[in-house]
Amino acid sequence: MTVASALEDLNNAILDIQQADYNTYGRPIRKLATALSDPDLQVINDDLKSKVDFDAFVGNSSKGGMAGSGQLDWPLG
Repeated sequence: MTVASALEDLNNAILDIQQADYNTYGRPIRKLATALSDPDLQVINDDLKSKVDFDAFVGNSSKGGMAGSGQLDWPLG
């Protein structure tokens, strides 16, 4: 497989997720996970993950007072 075909699989999985609803999202999510774990994307994935501080992201996000009321603090850019 090439990077181009891996990205095409990734794009197809994203399109499937966009068409899914709460009853049918499971299979497209598994397709997305498979596409993201493609060995041809390993270098790209490693580079992207090295730039993310997940613990700080979660720590800076609000917890909310009620279940489901918390908000993630998404970066602007």
